[in-house]
Amino acid sequence: MPRGELPEHYRRCAVHVNLTPAGFGDKVAWEAMSCGRPCLAANEDFRETLGRYADDLLFGVNDPAGLAAKLSAVLQKSAAERTEIGAYLRGQVEQLHSLPRLAERILEQIQPFRT
Repeated sequence: MPRGELPEHYRRCAVHVNLTPAGFGDKVAWEAMSCGRPCLAANEDFRETLGRYADDLLFGVNDPAGLAAKLSAVLQKSAAERTEIGAYLRGQVEQLHSLPRLAERILEQIQPFRT
């Protein structure tokens, strides 16, 4: 898929499902959230980013019944409710994972080494 088509690909889905387990970074989930889509995740490391929706969007690794229940619950929401969740997640990604935030974190890490 050509790079410029990726955001449109995410925008066509009702919800994104990410199966990457904890301990592995996965920018694909952030990309989906950045496009304003709810994201179900098996990775507990996404709890902070999922914020107030974490309990609704996180499911256990190797838990197909849990995934099915969470997916069903999200799909039963109205389009407006899914849009609200997506907008919140987009804001979370912007706040927690933007380039300016990355620069702040790097500076925080190197601060003790500066003279």
